[in-house]
Amino acid sequence: MLQQPEYHKMTGRFPGLLKENEPLASHVRFRVGGPADLFCSPPDIQTLSAVMKTVSQHNIPFFIMGDGTNLLIRDGGLRGLVIRLGKNCKQIRTEGKSLIAGCAAKLPRVCLHAAGQGLSGLETLAGIPGTVGGAIAMNAGTAEGSACDHLQSLTICEKDGRIRILGKKDFSFGYRLFRWNDGTAPENRILLEARWELQPENPAVLRQKIHKALVLRKASQPVDAASAGCIFKNPDPCLPAGRLIDEAGLKGTSRGAAMVSPRHANFIINQGSAQASDILSLMACIQETVLATKGITLEREVRIVGENTPV
Repeated sequence: MLQQPEYHKMTGRFPGLLKENEPLASHVRFRVGGPADLFCSPPDIQTLSAVMKTVSQHNIPFFIMGDGTNLLIRDGGLRGLVIRLGKNCKQIRTEGKSLIAGCAAKLPRVCLHAAGQGLSGLETLAGIPGTVGGAIAMNAGTAEGSACDHLQSLTICEKDGRIRILGKKDFSFGYRLFRWNDGTAPENRILLEARWELQPENPAVLRQKIHKALVLRKASQPVDAASAGCIFKNPDPCLPAGRLIDEAGLKGTSRGAAMVSPRHANFIINQGSAQASDILSLMACIQETVLATKGITLEREVRIVGENTPV
């Protein structure tokens, strides 16, 4: 729990906005994790800016959360303030060949919107769950493309509350990687809005591509289970992590109520009562077994945050 002086400075400045000891398991797809000391969803950018100014002035730790689709929160929860962008950051619009989306908008919805407008470049991402901000922060993607491929600019909130627009020269990206070129830690800037430059295409063609991608995903992945998507990065485009885990004989392996999915070996699913510690134990088992049998060290794709035990 935050020290009382810090706590009162936040709650006194923003009465009614902050929740105390908010359970985070209900905010992430894994359905595990301890509470946040403080939690808020600012109703607009102005409020978010004011919150961040207070956070900066009093050196309060903060964490920005999207849909929690690629996130594992440890059982002790998160110290400080957890922020989840509100509906003001869910809007989607087009300007010519540009598509602009708030970073709280659902990525599949954005992809469908682009297709409906006859704009190509995002359709390969339609099967990826989560928000725009989360997708950019990890450069989510498929073998056909990634979230940052056509990205032109980002509207961001600095740690001190300033709102800025940064362009292509300000960031770079790679496989499951996004970084700021000035060295700022990614977690110290909040993504508010993204702008992509796309190409014209027949909407019917784009919708058909999306349909095929969704059918394939449903057939090959445990889309209805409580999971965080692919747990490990592919060591090589031609060597999927799921294949390595499968060949190591780990499908169906469990720790507590956490299990390697029988449908796709690079997914760990919560069968209903798993703890974060169960998932972490199973991840370690997978890494150790694949290293021993294949000589390959798997690098995790899922983001892990929080404390092992409450402070």
